[in-house]
Amino acid sequence: MRHRRAAQKLYDLLQPFEERVAVASSAISCSGAVASYLAGLAHALGNTETALQHCAQAVAINDAIGAKFFAARIRLEGAQMSFVGGGAGDPAQAGAWIAEAAQMIEELAMEGLRPLLVAVQEQSRAFGGVEDAPAELPDVA
Repeated sequence: MRHRRAAQKLYDLLQPFEERVAVASSAISCSGAVASYLAGLAHALGNTETALQHCAQAVAINDAIGAKFFAARIRLEGAQMSFVGGGAGDPAQAGAWIAEAAQMIEELAMEGLRPLLVAVQEQSRAFGGVEDAPAELPDVA
């Protein structure tokens, strides 16, 4: 990775804030759980297992604060990391995250997340599906 040192530096700087929520300008804008960003950085650094732990934490935090867009997005990103992480992910968890995200996207008409959902569903099929996922994941294409 070309920017590995920068990713590691940013990861180290964000690590103490893992259990916090990223906000800007006195909470006028919320960017979801810091753990989401740590997940992406850990994955970029090649540590899928740590990335998935951050994903699980980000899901819990985003759910707790009602940040549904960020909760759905990190579920999809976590499922994606499970597929490309060399088997580090839990297929049952990936399937549950996909199904939960699909339901959230449908319920709240989160059109911006539909392309990611479709991509993750296609990845799931390419990797032979996932255990404990619904027999038919809702297609939203």
